Amino acid sequence: MNSDFKLATSFAVGRASARQVGSKAKLNEAGIPTAVHYPIPLNKQPAVADKNVELPIGDAIAEKVMSLPMHPYMTEEDVQEAILL
Repeated sequence: MNSDFKLATSFAVGRASARQVGSKAKLNEAGIPTAVHYPIPLNKQPAVADKNVELPIGDAIAEKVMSLPMHPYMTEEDVQEAILL
């Protein structure tokens, strides 16, 4: 991927498990930045955590979502590289 890449925005994608670092590591090794924006679900963040509230769907999503780069300067080759890894 273009080494001049600057993250303009990101696209969240689901995968088997955000904790399976294999695909994340493979993308990063190829120079494709990734991020897990909320590794701790929002309902479990210290500012709003409530032990009496259970949100299993949000918890499951936090385990399965990571962000990939998305910006107007990505070439078709960049997109395909990210998809095929």
